[in-house]
Parts: sequence; structure tokens; C-alpha cells
Amino acid sequence: MRRTISVLAGVLALTASASAQDEQTVEFAGATFSITETDDYEKILTADGEEIARAYVILHDRNVKLGDIEVAIFQTGPGGNMCGTVSLMVWRDGDELKTAASPDDCGAPPPAVTQDAIFFVPYLMPGADGVVRRWTTYEGMQAIARIEYAPEPGTGWADFDPAAVNYPTDVFRNAEIYEFAQELLGEQLQQVTTGLLVSGGLGPLDDTGIYVANGCVPHACGASDSFMAVDPTGRKLYFAQQGVDETWPPQADWPDEIVAAKNEAIGDE
Repeated sequence: MRRTISVLAGVLALTASASAQDEQTVEFAGATFSITETDDYEKILTADGEEIARAYVILHDRNVKLGDIEVAIFQTGPGGNMCGTVSLMVWRDGDELKTAASPDDCGAPPPAVTQDAIFFVPYLMPGADGVVRRWTTYEGMQAIARIEYAPEPGTGWADFDPAAVNYPTDVFRNAEIYEFAQELLGEQLQQVTTGLLVSGGLGPLDDTGIYVANGCVPHACGASDSFMAVDPTGRKLYFAQQGVDETWPPQADWPDEIVAAKNEAIGDE
């Protein structure tokens, strides 16, 4: 997640820079690509005046070569809270300009480029898996592997360092903590941790030695907010989420100070 939010922050910074200009131009494959902004703050990508894409975020990423074919990569997306961009590839096939887009509908890592292909590796939340895809101008987009979220091998409660946690989901990079969360949350793991994506971070709960965090699901703040407490001394985790008539473990087993922190953060449900 550190990389996720870092990339998104970069996208937002570039977006702000692009918004400040009336037009951006890129010379590529014998054509002039322009990114212009409408009165409604929507961006339009054109090639020699012909529209190619329209979105609230359009950025020129880079030009690459796959074999002897040059490909321009643009990043496009709807913008908004924690919704990143997807890659739009443009290349020339004879006299025709062709386009293809990565399949993600709300953000993907910057593509990895080799000498003959572009690879897309998905971001993964705890408990999730995803498909790695390979794209070329002649074969298109192909699924080549399935990967799953994994913590750092060999790490345990004794390695937990709250100062190294920039975002709540970083907690699950610890193998023992992740295993504890899996056993505690079961099938709700991905749902609850997604509710921590938009968050101010992990902080101490007074002088108890316990650390707490709360956040919300992107585009659903105030409706699906999650709460988490980490007790490294007792080696325990506590979770709750708005709209769910359950806590993990049952709230009757929670220390009073954690109950109070949860109620203050996401309400008493």
C-alpha cells in the first residue's frame, strides 16, 4: 500500500500540473498528440485533431519501443478519491493509429516494460489475488499468471515497528500478524481491510502500548469505515466495520479503552 498511495500521490501531483496548462502536446509516430481541457475540467486526448480518449485525468507517461514498434503510453482515469489511472497504449500500424487499454477500471501500477512486451501486475489487498497480464501490439492483452497477496516471510510480532507503518494496511506485511488477521477475519479479511484504505495512519492509543487506525472504503467514506487496533504486547488484533453487525473478536472481549476508541472513530454500532 505504501507504493499504491505513493503512485497515486504522484498521479495527483502530475494532474495538478497538467490542469494548470491549456494544452500539452507530444510528438509521436509522425502525429501531434494534444491534451486539452474543457470548461468542465475534462481532458481530451487527440492525434492531429482526432479524438482518442476523454477523461478527467490524462497524462503522457512515456514512449517505449517493443521490438521495432514505438508505443506511446498515456495514463487516463476518472480521478477522485484513491482512484488511480489505467494505461492507454497508442501505436502506429501502417497508416493507422491503434489504441489498447489495460483492463483495470480504477487504477493499476505503472506498467513494466521489457524489450518486446508490457506487463501489468495488479495491486493486491490482504486476502486478495489477481491476474498478471502481458501485452504486445501483435498478441494484445493476455493473462499469464495468477498471484496472491503475501506478507514478508519470517516476520513476527517481535518485529512489529509502529514507526515503520505509514498506512494501516502496512501492518499486514508482517507474517505473524497477517496470519492472526486471516484466522480472526476469515472471509471478511479483504472487505474489512479495504475499509482502511483511505486513512490518516496508525497512531498510539494514549499510553496503553496499543495502536489504532480507522479509515474508509474509497468512494464510501462514512458508510463502510473500518477500525483496527493492534496490541503488540498482548499479540492481538481488533476489527470493526460500519454497517456490519459483528466485530472481530466479539466486542465483549475488547478492552474498554479500545471500545471507546472504536466508538469515537466509527460510531457505536
